[in-house]
Amino acid sequence: MISRGGMVRLLVAGLLATALSLVVDGVGSAAMLREAKQVPAASWRVNGRVHATTMVGNTVIVGGAFTAAISPRGVVVRRRNLAAFDMRTGALLTNWQADAGAPVWTMENDGVYVYVGGAFGRVDGLLRTRMAKIRVATGVVDPTFRPSFNGTVRAIDVDAAAVYVGGRFTKVNGATRLRIAKVSRRGTLDQRFRPRSDKVVWGLAKPRYSSTVFVSGPFSRLNGVRRNGVGAVRARTGATTGRAFAHAARPTLGLAVNSDGSRLYGAGGTNTNTAAAWNTRTGARLWGVRVMGDVQAIEYYRGRVYFGFHDGYKGNRKIKLLSASASTGAVDPHFRPQFNGFWGVLAIDVSARGVVAGGDFTRVGGVAARGWVRFRR
Repeated sequence: MISRGGMVRLLVAGLLATALSLVVDGVGSAAMLREAKQVPAASWRVNGRVHATTMVGNTVIVGGAFTAAISPRGVVVRRRNLAAFDMRTGALLTNWQADAGAPVWTMENDGVYVYVGGAFGRVDGLLRTRMAKIRVATGVVDPTFRPSFNGTVRAIDVDAAAVYVGGRFTKVNGATRLRIAKVSRRGTLDQRFRPRSDKVVWGLAKPRYSSTVFVSGPFSRLNGVRRNGVGAVRARTGATTGRAFAHAARPTLGLAVNSDGSRLYGAGGTNTNTAAAWNTRTGARLWGVRVMGDVQAIEYYRGRVYFGFHDGYKGNRKIKLLSASASTGAVDPHFRPQFNGFWGVLAIDVSARGVVAGGDFTRVGGVAARGWVRFRR
């Protein structure tokens, strides 16, 4: 007969063995936590596509082509092409409203303001020609930031002193700027920065302490220098710099860069359908992950690269968002949320609070999530 103490010891030993086997099999506590992230938290929704999203603290701002936000119970609140939500609860921030007159395509924040670009001519009723600066905390449009672009703004990045802008435009404030420009935080056009792209710019990435700006799109030349969809220019003058990026896709639909600027990550479009990483000094490609459709969004955060796409991954047409090791490209097998719809994920942002994705879908992991979705950490 086994004593009570012996029974307890056997039970503990059995539990430990089970726990160890789960860890060895790759489904231990860390893996189960990763698995749980596949199911998003319920949130308010929007009634159209989301093309851009950014997070500041617990505030999530989304931009796209929609006319309303909708609560989980079906309450409809007017929000045109811009809306803000609480990352903790998913609720609409009802005191934040800065409606844009036409679709929003891109946004970036500096911690206090969000810089918004698109096809619009007005934001919150104020004349803002395809770009605006909005205070994150209040939704109030900055009264002095008023650069004017004669074509759609498709990419924005911000550093400590300036805002870099890419798109379909050829003039900024009446001055010739062929699809790339640089303005101050006040909106003044930089007269020294004059790069030229032969086609629209869809992606920009400026490492915080670097003198280089990385550029992507369907272009074949930057300043007349041959560059296949991805290139680099000097942050001061816009002159082409560095080597060509090996096996870059044309088009490359978006860019991300790691913290020290040593690695660049690209969202490869037509025919390649690949999320890729490069050494920024040599231009050598370090890894690539191929999916079934265009990679449409990419983001770096603390050693991970998150990328969104359409069509699917390895035969599963519901997978539209993956996470990979930034150093090796190894895909996390436990983070594979299931999206409905074809076009999938068009925008991503990541912070210590979680992952936010925007795009063209209505359900994720069985949860109603039209336009945007949040995965809390």
